[in-house]
Amino acid sequence: MLFLVLNASAQQAVKTVQGTVMERRPGGNITTPIKGALVYSNKKYKVLTDADGKFSLLIPDTVQRIWIKAGENRLDSAAVPKNNERLTIVFAQMAQLNDVVITQHRFSTEISLLPTIKTERIGARELLKAACCNLSESFETTPSVDVAFTDAITGYKQIQLLGLAGPYTLITRENIPEVRGLAAVTGLSFTPGPWIQNMQLSKGTG
Repeated sequence: MLFLVLNASAQQAVKTVQGTVMERRPGGNITTPIKGALVYSNKKYKVLTDADGKFSLLIPDTVQRIWIKAGENRLDSAAVPKNNERLTIVFAQMAQLNDVVITQHRFSTEISLLPTIKTERIGARELLKAACCNLSESFETTPSVDVAFTDAITGYKQIQLLGLAGPYTLITRENIPEVRGLAAVTGLSFTPGPWIQNMQLSKGTG
């Protein structure tokens, strides 16, 4: 009997705190309940709000203040009422972000680091630096590509990579051979340079 009396007196008295967690809309007095808000006094005594924003928290009688956490950046506290009054905690609604636009400055000529083969990207701005009439005249400012005359009378030009031309070079569009055969001589002369969006120049082992 003595042991039971000592054990009962050692237990801490507890009480129940009830309330509602709300969120106020901007520009008015309309409030909406917050579901899943954390209401606690310490790690042992904590509870989440229901769909209507209501909670019922069991805390020790000596606790004078509880904490309310709604989300990662909204934290508030409230004093525990001495009588059994319901608490109403109202948060201000978080500001809504507008559309986020991410822009990147790209160079007119850059080397891609994604593929295993060294690929040089020639953008439209690089081609517009020397754009005149056709694609063969748009490589004047590109040191990686040389365009040489194949016929001085007609003025046809042919692309050369590292001094190699003819069967050693391949011009494709969307990985499909574009300029080949007899068109390899006149293909660059009949392709408008300003119409090209970008080009990828790949140098293989050959």
